[in-house]
Parts: sequence; structure tokens; C-alpha cells
Amino acid sequence: MTACGFLNFEYRYLDNLARGIHHTFAMRLFEEMTGAYVGLFLFPFVLWSIRLHLDGHTDTVRGTIESIKENVVSGHFLRLNRSSLVRIDFIHELEK
Repeated sequence: MTACGFLNFEYRYLDNLARGIHHTFAMRLFEEMTGAYVGLFLFPFVLWSIRLHLDGHTDTVRGTIESIKENVVSGHFLRLNRSSLVRIDFIHELEK
């Protein structure tokens, strides 16, 4: 349970007591604990599903264009401008 979750739990539990609603300690504690842990378990699943759906269509490489151009096969890539290299066999259509 995070500190914010604990403070939220205390606030809601004390609010229930002030309103005259008793015996909500276990329910409120369970809600806050499961919320934090479900978030921890869902985050890796969301990242996995994003990677699955991207299916490797986009790759980001850091470095200068010249250093990247030296490391790739020269006949398979075309330099479009100062900041873009494109793999030639991925080009489907060119427009003027």
C-alpha cells in the first residue's frame, strides 16, 4: 500500500465513522490494498500488450545519421534528408 493509498483509506474510513457508518475498516482496507496491487500487476501487462500490437513496426535508434549509415548495409537504406534513413524494401509508393 502506498502512502497516498493509506491516507485515502484513512480519510474514507474516518468519513464513514463521522457519518455513522460503522464496520467498514476491513472493506476500506481491502479496497485500497487491492487497488494498489492490481495497478502493479496491470502495468507490465499493458506494456506487454503495447509491444505486441506494435509488432516491431517502429524502431528508434540514437546516434548521428552518418554513424548509423556506417553500421547498416548501404544498399538497403536510402537517406531522405538530414534526419531520416528509410529501408528501401519498405517503400511501397512514391509521390511527387
